[in-house]
Amino acid sequence: MVRRQLQIPAKTNEIPALKDLLADLNLRGPLVSLDALPTQKETARFLVQDQQADDLLPVKANQPKLFNKLTRLARTGAVFPSGHHLEPGPRPA
Repeated sequence: MVRRQLQIPAKTNEIPALKDLLADLNLRGPLVSLDALPTQKETARFLVQDQQADDLLPVKANQPKLFNKLTRLARTGAVFPSGHHLEPGPRPA
């Protein structure tokens, strides 16, 4: 379900506008998914700590430290305090 849209001004991107777009929504319960562009520490912190949301943020290989860390973590089948977990997956090429 799309709850809200916002046109992003030229010469910027959605990262700075994300907090304003989501700030007054109750995000407890639904899964919030975004594209890879706003996959940043501050975005994750805002969603999880401030909004208490469950989030799905894709990580691409252009963030090699985070990508490699998550790849290693996924191989372990790690369990998180929220009860969510990562299933072991294939190794990246």
